[in-house]
Amino acid sequence: MTTKIKKQISGKMLCCIIALVMPIMAFGQGQTITVPIGETVTGDLFGNSNNANGIGNADLTPIGNTLIIDGTVNDNMGLEGSAMGATANAAWAGTATGAVTGNTVTVNVGGTVANTVRGGFSYDNSHEASNNTVNVYGTVYSAVFGGSTLGSNANDNTVIVSGTAGGVCGGSTEGGGTASGNTVTINGGSVFNHVTGGSSYTGAAENNTVIIKGNTTIGVFLMGGNTNGTSSGNKLKIYSTNLTVDEVRYFQIMNFHLPADITNNATMIISTDPSDIAGVTVELDFATTAPTLAVGDLITLIENVTGIPDNDGDSFDINDYTFEISVLDGALIATVMAAPIVTFTVTFSGEEIDIEPQTIEEGNLATKPADPERTNYDFGGWYTDNDTFENKWDFETDVVMQDTTLYAKWEQTIGIEQLQVTNYKLQVYPNPANSRLNVKLENNANGTLTLFDMSGKIVLSQAVNGNSAQINVSQLSAGNYILRLLENGTESDGVQVIKK
Repeated sequence: MTTKIKKQISGKMLCCIIALVMPIMAFGQGQTITVPIGETVTGDLFGNSNNANGIGNADLTPIGNTLIIDGTVNDNMGLEGSAMGATANAAWAGTATGAVTGNTVTVNVGGTVANTVRGGFSYDNSHEASNNTVNVYGTVYSAVFGGSTLGSNANDNTVIVSGTAGGVCGGSTEGGGTASGNTVTINGGSVFNHVTGGSSYTGAAENNTVIIKGNTTIGVFLMGGNTNGTSSGNKLKIYSTNLTVDEVRYFQIMNFHLPADITNNATMIISTDPSDIAGVTVELDFATTAPTLAVGDLITLIENVTGIPDNDGDSFDINDYTFEISVLDGALIATVMAAPIVTFTVTFSGEEIDIEPQTIEEGNLATKPADPERTNYDFGGWYTDNDTFENKWDFETDVVMQDTTLYAKWEQTIGIEQLQVTNYKLQVYPNPANSRLNVKLENNANGTLTLFDMSGKIVLSQAVNGNSAQINVSQLSAGNYILRLLENGTESDGVQVIKK
């Protein structure tokens, strides 16, 4: 059954009577309550309540209920302003049975809750809160619990936050129950207070997992298993950099997933107060693809630590990298001991250039080839720019850090007076030319005069019928060009033309 707060009750809109002290509840199993966009609930909101307070079935297990918040659950008139997927209360109902399990609360983007959000909540020592889920995409101003109890177990609950929350705990019990197997994921969200995997007052807090991804902020502590009893097997998995917390506590395993864009001297966690990592097992992996790092690069996993991890000095072979874990100057460090060989290709380009490309390891020098030769030109060196020839490559100092193309610079050596002599069929003047170029042919011709730039591109063509022609070059850019005559499928030798 699905319930919306717009549904009429006794002829009145529910949103008009929800200011009553009695909380809003849907009773049974597999039920859904939705707070639509633009609607406001004042007081508590329950997906299911298992109690004997005159409402509902005291023997019904609160299972599989869903609470969806697109609007607002407001704190007003002394009411708590909380949202819960399900509750069980044997203090109110001595015959209540069954665990609070499989319930879901979702606070969507734009949804707000003034107080606490719990996926499942048990008021006593007889009902577990397990396998409940809370998703926060909107805003919760107080704490978020996947599952919580006053004394029983709070196990295998899940909280995912990509919005904003006051604090987060996967599973919490205030008595001697266990808080184990809970998972908290902060995926680019903001948490004002603590983030805790599992918390028990005196019971075991074991095998809880906290996952940190994206651009996340956490206001106070980052904790795994918080208890006065046994804390073991709790794991931190972090995939991002520059996370600042007051302190990292109660994790026995810390798994650092290096992001693909991590660089030398990056920091993953900044701990304002010293974080005790004595006895912690450190694990290292790549979040996705391998980053680009060099031998000797340092990654600070946690800045400001005390103690030595259980596997201090261990090496990790990941893809073609080898990292060594150590504590250096009060920080937990991963040092790159071996890195894959990165190579780049250096290509040589230009007029009449036929030089084999070179494969060069990153950071090394390319080998200077023998100077090329070209008729009527002097070689002016190799450059990384083909148009202006301003950035000359120095083979003694310039190291290769990417695929590189080097362009040959040619400097003309032929004199102007030589250009004005007949080239078998063509004679041009004035040369250099400013606006008009006169062409005299050795014999009458019926063909096409074509002007090429130095890259071989045709920039101008003009028909000729006779033994002379005049070409307008005023619109051409200053530079060197080649003029050829095409007649009867035969192309003459080129004459170089200079445009002033």
